[in-house]
Amino acid sequence: MFTQIYKGEKDPQEFGLTVKAAKLLSQRIRRSFLVSRIMIFTRSMLAMFVFVALHRIYDDADNSKISPKLIFWFLVYVISTLYSSSYMWFSASLFDAICFYLQLRFKKVNLEMEQLIPAESNIVTTAKDIQVWRSILVEHNHICYKIHQYNKFWSRYILWSYLFLATCMLFALYELLYVQQSAVMIKLFSWFIFELGYLLCKVFNCGSSVSEEVSVWLVHLLSSFFTFGYKLN
Repeated sequence: MFTQIYKGEKDPQEFGLTVKAAKLLSQRIRRSFLVSRIMIFTRSMLAMFVFVALHRIYDDADNSKISPKLIFWFLVYVISTLYSSSYMWFSASLFDAICFYLQLRFKKVNLEMEQLIPAESNIVTTAKDIQVWRSILVEHNHICYKIHQYNKFWSRYILWSYLFLATCMLFALYELLYVQQSAVMIKLFSWFIFELGYLLCKVFNCGSSVSEEVSVWLVHLLSSFFTFGYKLN
């Protein structure tokens, strides 16, 4: 969608966005995915150092000897870390982009409603006003339909993925607090807890931002009913 907008193939209004909102969304996506790439690279490098450190600590064999078995498990460990990191961070960035897109669309609807609601002392209802209100309601229903479609996938994904991440974070916290660990494992568990906590907070904050805009819309809608009465029907 964003590539089509900036190549000139699609107009931002076709996706319910203004040009300014599309630029804000593009900046948000670039920043979010840049952070994801940095974290994936950091995690992969950390996995390499941890593997080498654990091999030196727990392997009784000659540390200077590099066997094919060691190389195999090193590659498996690094590749699995890279895959799991990409899965967690890119999916969180994509969810953030979707929520910000919906937030911008709801904010656009809220601004249109604020501009349309007249002062209590100067209530003027015209056929044009009622038509604009109907178009706003149609836009709101379209956004709600999009949320319903996105929710079919993301509700299950967030439930199972982040329930698993929360369980892993609690296990890492237990190992850090109640089990004697080496200095390497203490740093590893601390990083793991920080990373998972950040991801959970990021996802919850994305969802709450959309919910906040929806609640603002409901306040405006109730105000409009008191202002225009039955004419919206």
